[in-house]
Amino acid sequence: KKVLSTLNDEVDLVIVDAEVRNADMSMILEKSRLNFDRDREYRKGDEDKFFVDVANHLSFIGCVIIQRDFWLSRERTSYFGTVFIHVGVIFQHPPPEKIHVISEPLVMIRYGNAMWTSRAFDIWMFKWPKLIWSFSDYSDNDKKSICLREPWRKIKAVFHYRAKGAYSIKEFKKYFLREKNLLLKFILFIIAVIPAKLTNFLSVIYVFKNKSFRLSIYELSLSQNASILSLYLSRRFRK
Repeated sequence: KKVLSTLNDEVDLVIVDAEVRNADMSMILEKSRLNFDRDREYRKGDEDKFFVDVANHLSFIGCVIIQRDFWLSRERTSYFGTVFIHVGVIFQHPPPEKIHVISEPLVMIRYGNAMWTSRAFDIWMFKWPKLIWSFSDYSDNDKKSICLREPWRKIKAVFHYRAKGAYSIKEFKKYFLREKNLLLKFILFIIAVIPAKLTNFLSVIYVFKNKSFRLSIYELSLSQNASILSLYLSRRFRK
């Protein structure tokens, strides 16, 4: 009902907040992805703020309600294969000018159920950054607040994907065999061959300082190489 009340000719786009739950929906991992205290409106001149505030949330297509005429008026074919065609439609030039964001988490995300979980490293290290950094209407600082241009150069990120079981010698050979920085290449190789259960265990200890540690630990517990610690803590959070 709240969503329907916002749909009118004055709005091109409605974004709905969401909460994140585990695969069987029994546990809340994140109460709100946006953490807005009230609904927000974005109009012409607010493009940068909208991008910074909402771009990461838009990786989940289920939060998007878009006017059909607006959708059809936008370039779409160039975003085929990006996994996030809707993000390309929204942030391409010219930016949308009439946007309403609902701060109440009316959508529940079933985490760990995504069809492309097995391609996570490729998507989040390459496809998502390439898409975000392709938009011409936003500054480099704005884009950097969403993701780095080459996030795989951040050792911690690659280590985390090893801990999740999404990075191995297979990904190293596919993406980094021709890396010219020999030191970085060596480090990426070492991470690829470190026992995954060890990286998983160390990552669990590390993420405890994170505000969203429940989500992070649950994510680590989904790995085929999940450590005893991540599995234990994930079960504890259910109680």
